[in-house]
Amino acid sequence: LGSIPLLINNFLIEQSDKRIFANVNFSTITMVMTLFGRRSQPDETFLPDSLKGKTFPTTSWPQVLAASVALSVTTGFCEEIVFRREVAG
Repeated sequence: LGSIPLLINNFLIEQSDKRIFANVNFSTITMVMTLFGRRSQPDETFLPDSLKGKTFPTTSWPQVLAASVALSVTTGFCEEIVFRREVAG
């Protein structure tokens, strides 16, 4: 129930024509592609002529799962250390 406002906000940002929101959306997509790679090869019809026939690196689901778990564990560990130090300090 608490995630509904976040989902609505995300939808509005993705649908907005304002440049600042487009930059946020593009940055997010770029970050995800950098971290996890492509799911599959892009369709040849959407590629410019200079990229047709070239292969792009793809990422399998076990690689994405491993990267997600590593990021989650690292984030949780660091967050707990910072939180405990803030409370205890």
